Amino acid sequence: MPASVLALRAARRFSVVEQPYGVYIAGAFIVVILGLSGLSRYRRATELRVNRLTLVDDGLAALWQEMANRRVNLVPLWTSDAAQRAWKASEIREHYRLEEPLAFIHVYLADNRSEFLANLRARRWPSRTPSLT
Repeated sequence: MPASVLALRAARRFSVVEQPYGVYIAGAFIVVILGLSGLSRYRRATELRVNRLTLVDDGLAALWQEMANRRVNLVPLWTSDAAQRAWKASEIREHYRLEEPLAFIHVYLADNRSEFLANLRARRWPSRTPSLT
């Protein structure tokens, strides 16, 4: 057997078998990278990113113009329930000092969560008058 092969085997035995700390560090590094990648992917999948906004009715377009001329905090929600909006508003105001009004938007996420930029079609619920709270 050539001397270089024997030298490599000896080095491997010394570095991996007798002192396995390098393997532990590399394994921990791989686990941390995979964990952070999964967490980042989860956070991006629940964000609201919009490429283009289409307003369906005139009342909503007027409200959007009113919001465009002042500072408004947009809050996406999964549901359009009034109790849920009140709870979310109190939770936000408990954790953040806001002087601007909140505008809630009911959001349906697309099935394809890999598409981060999508067109958004906004419409008003028939029984509701858009307003800022």
